[in-house]
Amino acid sequence: RVLGTKMATFRLYLVCRWSSDDFEVYKEGLAHLGGEEADESS
Repeated sequence: RVLGTKMATFRLYLVCRWSSDDFEVYKEGLAHLGGEEADESS
């Protein structure tokens, strides 16, 4: 069940990462981590 939960979380992460609506939020999260490279890793 733990693996299933992790997969579900990972899928949700991918959805948030590639969703046009949430992509800005994702980039802001990276910005807090000091990752301006987000613009180049799309």
